Amino acid sequence: YSDHYGIETDVHLSRDGYFILNHDDNFSRVAGDERKIADMTLDEIQKIVLLGKDGKKKRHRQCHKCF
Repeated sequence: YSDHYGIETDVHLSRDGYFILNHDDNFSRVAGDERKIADMTLDEIQKIVLLGKDGKKKRHRQCHKCF
């Protein structure tokens, strides 16, 4: 199935009750931030800078553009 792909992710709950899709319970692998998602607010999460597949920095809310 070379023309198909998928992702594996988990659903986490932020400190202020938002659902966050992320494979790990923190962002250490993709942004070097080891804080737990459950301890962060959505506003804090949205300020994290991730490195996209294209090598460009992206905010968490823009992650769908990484794929």
